[in-house]
Formats: sequence, structure tokens, C-alpha cells
Amino acid sequence: MFYIVVNNNATEYHFDYLKDSPMQNRIDPTLVNGIPKESKLIEPKFHKVFAIDLMSKEILSLKTTDTFLDVKKILSSHSIHHIPVIDKEKLMGLITTTRLQAKGKIEDKIEVKELMEETVLCAHEDTPLEHILKIFINEKIHSILLLNKDLDVSGILTQNDVFKWVLKSRI
Repeated sequence: MFYIVVNNNATEYHFDYLKDSPMQNRIDPTLVNGIPKESKLIEPKFHKVFAIDLMSKEILSLKTTDTFLDVKKILSSHSIHHIPVIDKEKLMGLITTTRLQAKGKIEDKIEVKELMEETVLCAHEDTPLEHILKIFINEKIHSILLLNKDLDVSGILTQNDVFKWVLKSRI
């Protein structure tokens, strides 16, 4: 399940391209001397994995009144590219390095509320990884904030988190 969050107002959102999208099994030919000896069905792991399984639960956040200087400190000291903006435990926006680069030169005293993306695409933490991957590709995003049943931010899932999982799982 996906949400569009604007100033802490979450609205459920459905992507047409996720309708009826069961994960297809792949055929993996086993080759011996270049000739397929047998083909075996390989069951993909993506449909058994959910955002909550891969997400980073400890997230760094900013407040709307923090400054660009605060943003720079967090980005440089933690090697991250996405920072949620949370005031009084409510999601207000998202800071991304891509958005900051597009803005050009920014004064250190500018407040986060002037820099953040106010419309944030989020997913429920029980969303299948398959759907998250399709969203990453089709929406051209690199991370997604995850919400719990109370629609509070419970974590963040980035493409790097997925890459690490793929390497660890040896898919």
C-alpha cells in the first residue's frame, strides 16, 4: 500500500502498473558444455520479502526549523542522501541531495522548510519488495519512507538497502 503525504496528511495512492502484478517465476537453464542439460524453476525471493524486512529502522531526521547547515552536517557525517523532516512526530517533508543540487547555491541559514520536498511518496512497511522495486524504477526514486499502521514513519528503504540484501541473499 502506498501513500502520498503532504504536511502530514496521508492519502492512499494506487499505481495502475501494480495491478495484477504477480511475480513471474524464472527459468534457469543449467548448461553443460553449452547445451542445456535441464531447466529448473527458480522461485524468486522478492515476493516473500517485505519492506519491513530490509528497511533501516533508525533514521536520522530534521525539523522544519533546522537550517541548511544542519542538513550539510548530517549528510556529510552519515553518508546518506535522504532525510525525512519530522515535527512533533509527524512527517512534514523530505530532504534529498538531488533536490539540494537542483537548487544550486544555498545559504547556511536557510530553514529546512524552504528546502524540503513537501509531497512525499511513502509505503506501508508491509509492502512487498516487488512493488517497492517497481516504484523505484517507474517513479525514478532512490528511497521510500515507510509507515506503520498508525501512519507514523517507521523506517526508510533505499536502493542501497536492496542491493545489500541481494548480495547477502545471493539471488
